[in-house]
Amino acid sequence: MQEQIRLSEPMAMSEVEPYIRQAIADGGSVRVRVKGNSMAPFLIDGRDTVFFEALPDRALRSGDILLYQRKNGRYVMHRLYQVKDDSLTFVGDNQKVLERGISRDQLIAYANHFIRDGKDIYCSHSALNRFFVFYMKVRVRWPKLTEGLIRFAVKVKYFGRKQP
Repeated sequence: MQEQIRLSEPMAMSEVEPYIRQAIADGGSVRVRVKGNSMAPFLIDGRDTVFFEALPDRALRSGDILLYQRKNGRYVMHRLYQVKDDSLTFVGDNQKVLERGISRDQLIAYANHFIRDGKDIYCSHSALNRFFVFYMKVRVRWPKLTEGLIRFAVKVKYFGRKQP
């Protein structure tokens, strides 16, 4: 049985990182509330909670959500866009610019699943992962198209109802 560490008080990622590394070393996971908007609309600031665990035993693949530390010391959770030799390229779901040149030694953890509205949603779910890989590739290549699709989806969702 894997141990799960839960931190009740908000903490900076630099304070949480040792807990994540220790949980991974012990075969467990760490539950962290999403902070920031770079992964919207998939992960929403303050609403969703992500479970970080050890990097998967399999090869990393496009669409994996990983926590890594930039060379400037900042911690980032983004989707893996491309693996080329020893260089990884990332992008947030709400971003258009690729972040290239991340090395494997900068990786900290893998986002296995998240909780939204009390439901566990696994990042490895094949249909969901395929959709977000497609969305990510389109978002980078044709950002105006994805912005239009999101606006349309919001209108359809709230058709005939007052938007919040």
